[in-house]
Amino acid sequence: MDKSKIEEKLDEVNSRLNNIDNTLTAQHEILKNHIKRTELLEVQVDTLKSNSNQIIGAVKFVKIIGIVFGILAGLAEIISMVSRHL
Repeated sequence: MDKSKIEEKLDEVNSRLNNIDNTLTAQHEILKNHIKRTELLEVQVDTLKSNSNQIIGAVKFVKIIGIVFGILAGLAEIISMVSRHL
């Protein structure tokens, strides 16, 4: 093989390597953007978890209040029935 063909092959290899470098650079930027979006979404998920825990706490509180009022209403009815029969 003569020197010009070797240089031609080397130029082809260099060209391919440059294309690979360009592709890697572009993919690196895409990955950086993806990581940034993922971090932002993780913050939002944490906020949603916190908010849902507060809502669950409020629902439990309302449930307990409902049970207490139900018991009180039942006791009031029992007292009313007993006082009518006395």
